[in-house]
Amino acid sequence: MSVKNTIYLLLFCFSIGVAAQNSKLKFERKKIDHGTVEDWANPPARFVVTNNGYTNLSFLPTFHTQDVYIVLPKEPIAPRMKGEVLVYYYTGDKGTFSREVEIYSNFDSKPLKLTVKGNIKSFSGSAHLSCPGAPPVSDPIAIYEQKVLVYDAVTGKPLQGAKVTFVADKREKYNERTLKGGFALVELPPGLYKMEVGLAEYHPYFDRGYINRQTGTLEVPLKPIPKPEPEEELVVKEVVRPKIKQPNPAQTPSTPKTPQSPRVVVETEEEEELVSERVVVETEEEPEPIEIEEEPVIEFDEKTGALSKDIFQANNIVFLIDVSLSMRDNNKLEELKTSMKNLAGKLRDIDQLTIITYNNRSAVAMPTTSADQKATINAVIDGLVPKGSTRGVKGLEKAYRTAEDNFIYSGNNQIILATDGKFSEVDTDDKSFYRLVKNGSKEGVILSVLGFGQDKKAAAVMSKLAKSGDGAYIPVTEGEEQVLLEEIMSRSRKEGR
Repeated sequence: MSVKNTIYLLLFCFSIGVAAQNSKLKFERKKIDHGTVEDWANPPARFVVTNNGYTNLSFLPTFHTQDVYIVLPKEPIAPRMKGEVLVYYYTGDKGTFSREVEIYSNFDSKPLKLTVKGNIKSFSGSAHLSCPGAPPVSDPIAIYEQKVLVYDAVTGKPLQGAKVTFVADKREKYNERTLKGGFALVELPPGLYKMEVGLAEYHPYFDRGYINRQTGTLEVPLKPIPKPEPEEELVVKEVVRPKIKQPNPAQTPSTPKTPQSPRVVVETEEEEELVSERVVVETEEEPEPIEIEEEPVIEFDEKTGALSKDIFQANNIVFLIDVSLSMRDNNKLEELKTSMKNLAGKLRDIDQLTIITYNNRSAVAMPTTSADQKATINAVIDGLVPKGSTRGVKGLEKAYRTAEDNFIYSGNNQIILATDGKFSEVDTDDKSFYRLVKNGSKEGVILSVLGFGQDKKAAAVMSKLAKSGDGAYIPVTEGEEQVLLEEIMSRSRKEGR
C-alpha cells in the first residue's frame, strides 16, 4: 500500500471516530428562538440533551457572564437518559438579539455551541437587566431552605407552632410552622419578600427584605399581648335591722290615755350600726396624673461617638462616586470626601461599606469592608482623584449587584450616588435607564443622590433617578458636610425611634 493510500485510510478512520464520538451526545435543538416577547422577564431557554453513549455524560463548570447564566445538570446523565441545559439571557435593550454560548462535556475536548435569540418589545417589572448570579425567582432550581427562629421577646423562650409566611411581590406565599425548638424551615426561591409571623397571645410580627442563599437565620422576637388585670369585686354587706317585738295589747293592763312627753332615745355605736338603713360605699379619690418627662433620645454612643445601635439599624452602604473631571470644579470632590469621612467616623462594626467609582470606566475602589476599619476607609477616600469622562450606567449596575450580594435583612440597604448628573453614554430620556434603578428598589435597595452643581437639566435627571430608586435627591451646596450623615440616619432609623 502506498504512503498516499495509508494517509487517506488514517484520515477516514479518524473521521469515523469523531463522528462516533459526537453521536454519543445529541441535542434536540441547538438554537432556541423566544420569538417576539412582551414583558420580557428573562425566561430560560431549555436545551434537551440525550446521552447516546455507554458511559455517564458530565458537563464541565461554566462561568456566567454579565448577560448570560448557564445552569448545567447537577448529576451525570446516565446512558440513554436525557437532561436539560438552561440558558438565561439578561439585557436592558429592546429589539432583536442573538447570543451564542459554549459548553464543554467529558465526551469531547471541543466546545458545544448553543444559540439563544429573540425580539424584546417591553420589559416586565421583575426583569433583571444584568445577570444577578442566580436563576430568576420562577426557576425551581433556585429554591432552598430559609431558616427562621421565633422566640418570646421577654423570656427568650423558643416558641412552637408560630406560623411563618413569606409573601412575594407576585403574591406567592410560602408557609411553615415552627417546631419544638422554635425553628421553621421554609422552602422558597431568592427574592424580595414580606415576612409575617403570628402566634396566639402574641403581637404579630412584620418585616420586609431581600432573601438569598447568603441570608442567615432570621430571628423573630414576638412580644406577648399583656393579659388584662381582673377587676376588683365590690362586696356589699347586707345590714339586717333587728325586729323589735311589739307588746300584745291584750296582755297589757288598760291604763288611761294620758299625754306622753317626748322620749329621748340614746343609741350606742353598736346599735347605730344595726339600725342603719343606708349603706355607704366610700370610693378613693383618683390621684392627679403625674407628668413624666420623656428621656431624650441619645442618637450617638457616648464613648465611641458612633450611631446608637438601639436607635439605628445595620447599614449596607455602597458609595457610587463620580470621579470624572467635572467633579474637580468648585471643589466638589473635596467636599464630598469630607462628608464621606465624617459619615465613616459614625458607622459601627455592624455596618458595611463599599466604594465604587466611575469616570470613563467603573471600578471597585474599596470592596465591602466592615465600617469599623476607619483607617482603611479614610485612606481610600483620600486617594480619590478626578479624571476622565462621565459614564455612570456601568457603575450603577455594579453598585446594585454589590448591594444585593451583601444585603442585610431588616437593615438599611442603600446606594449613595454622588455626581453632578452628567451621564455622557446614555440618553437620559430612555425609560430603560430609570428601569434599572426601579428594579433595584423592588429588590429592597434604595438609591439616594447627592447632587453637585447648578445645571438644571442635570438636576432634573438626578431628581428623577432618586424618585425611581425610592430615595431622596439632595442638592449639595458648599459647606454642607453633614448631609451624607443626616441622609443615612434618616434611612436607618428604627421604627418608632
